[in-house]
Amino acid sequence: MRLLFSLLAIILLTACNTKQTTNDTQAHIEGGLEHYVYKDSTDRVHILIDVTVPTASDSASMLVRDSLLRVIDQEFAFDWENTRTMKAYNGEDKSLKAFIDYYGSNALKELNEAAEEDYKDRMQYLKEDTTITEKERQERIDETPLWEHESKIIKEYETPKYTVYEHNTYQYLGGAHGGVGGCGSLTFNTAGKKITKFFVNGAEKGMQKLLIKGLMSYFNENNGEKPLSEEEVREFLQIDGNIIPLPVRNPYLSKDGVVLTYQQYEIAAYAAGMPSFTITYKDILPFLTEEIKELLEK
Repeated sequence: MRLLFSLLAIILLTACNTKQTTNDTQAHIEGGLEHYVYKDSTDRVHILIDVTVPTASDSASMLVRDSLLRVIDQEFAFDWENTRTMKAYNGEDKSLKAFIDYYGSNALKELNEAAEEDYKDRMQYLKEDTTITEKERQERIDETPLWEHESKIIKEYETPKYTVYEHNTYQYLGGAHGGVGGCGSLTFNTAGKKITKFFVNGAEKGMQKLLIKGLMSYFNENNGEKPLSEEEVREFLQIDGNIIPLPVRNPYLSKDGVVLTYQQYEIAAYAAGMPSFTITYKDILPFLTEEIKELLEK
């Protein structure tokens, strides 16, 4: 996913304090992991990149590290059509700090340019608006929202056979609300191979009862009123036909079962959030690939 710089509709929100450019960074290595935080702000934009990757201590950790860094490159250096718009980092300094500083500083510059253009458009709109008083005009100028982009990679879970990292992003570009994205769970075996195929072919159709049961538990947990029926839950869904698709994000192999998470707008409206639920290994085992079954063997 890459920064979306399309200028959104002019919607004035709650006031946000503007900030002068001030780069605030931290770096830390412990227990075979390298953690680095890049933070920077301008009067229009705030950016945060918080990344944890394994140190390059052996071939497996090098593979995992490289795969996670490619996630950052994909996020910041490609547009929605998967066209590269920023050169990949190729500096002599191979540290995590140098890598993240490169993408953070370039992203901040590009995002700030877009935010400045958006600010100019807002000011022009307010200048030409004859329906408000000068006091109201100034109040709305003061309430101009700060754009934000946050990206995080954390180590989520580990067993003797696999390790799970989590990549999540949040972006707010001055519209009605921000958006959550990212790759979600990234699973690697002990050899450093990234696992990409979790389900056997045709699993989607066979899992329909499990999927609707999981979605019912999600919506009922967040409903707070009388439990919703299957029919009522299906009314929340915005899908073609009656077949509920598997999430675009890869699942998370937790200690309790396989966690499936749908992104915003993937199968329901924004207000539905990110529907997420756990299917026990006992129920989902017939639909998992042999590779995944081997990872789950004790």
